[in-house]
Parts: sequence; C-alpha cells; structure tokens
Amino acid sequence: MIEKYLNGLEVKKDELTPIERSKLISEGKEVDRIMCCLDTGETLAPMINTTLKEYYHSSEKMLQLEEYIYENFHSDGAGVSCTLRGMAEAMGSKIKYSDYNIAMLEKPALTIDEIDNAKLVDVDKDGRLPKAVLIAQVVDDLGLFVVQAHIFVQLALAHADDDALALEIVVAIARVTLEFIDVARGRPAL
Repeated sequence: MIEKYLNGLEVKKDELTPIERSKLISEGKEVDRIMCCLDTGETLAPMINTTLKEYYHSSEKMLQLEEYIYENFHSDGAGVSCTLRGMAEAMGSKIKYSDYNIAMLEKPALTIDEIDNAKLVDVDKDGRLPKAVLIAQVVDDLGLFVVQAHIFVQLALAHADDDALALEIVVAIARVTLEFIDVARGRPAL
C-alpha cells in the first residue's frame, strides 16, 4: 500500500476557497472535500528558510508561512497563535528563543501562590500579542482562510486544584481571547 505514495501524494486542485467551503458546510450543502486546517505553528518555519526566532518576532514571516501552508498543503485555516509561551511572555515571563527549537520558558512571571494577582494582558502592548493581532488582521483581510485565533488554557488548568479557581482562570483567558479576536477584526475591545 505505501508504495503508491513513495513519489508523493497527488493532491487534486481545489474547486472552492476555504471561505466558500466553510459557508457551504454551514448551510448543509455539498463541498468538494472535507475541510482540513493544519495547525503547525512555528514548527514549519524552516520550510520558508526562516529560523524559529525570526518567525516568533515577525508578522511578515508568520503571514508568509500561512500562505506557504495554504499554497502547498491546501489548508483551510490560518492558525494565528501567540502560543502558550507567548501568553506567558505577555504576562511577564522571560522566554528563551532559539533558532531551531521552539521557545522555552526561562523564568515564570509568577508562582501558583501569586495567580490571584495576575494581571490581564493588553493585546496591544504585551509580549508578542500585538504581532499576533496584526497577522490575524492581515490574514482575515485576505479573505482566503478561516481565521483561527488560539489562546491556550491547559497549563493554567493543570495547576488548579479546585473547580472555582479553574473556572476563574478559564473565564479570564476567554476574556483575553475575545478581546484578541475583537481587536484583530477591528472592533473595540471589551
């Protein structure tokens, strides 16, 4: 079976754009193929001859990678993300950036005991969030992709021992996510 894929997978030409496909699916109509959104993030940056460090700090490189993924892999979505480390950075953590490895937490912004005093991030000023907002705006303006804005919750929940605290953390992150999306779409923040 694998022998038929040794020379590459043949990808049929799309008949619809991702936006057209998404609209038809939401209307319950037939489409040319199943939607597929590749959420590769920074891991594919070397495919556009960019280091991960360059990618993390350049809206242009982020857009270039999303266009590359769209053109070469026919992804239906552009995954715009500041990553979990980007959220930690926006909250004040120190992040170590490497050329060919994902960013790593070097020094946390706060301890578990300080979580009740954590500040809400400002999507216009903190860390790399302004770059992520800019790329979300540009990608949305292109009108080719289904824009997905990702803000991650897992780490916060992993440290929450009680349900009330877990709910507070999720609500705070949801507020920041909605503000991120509003700002990216040019609407006033909450």
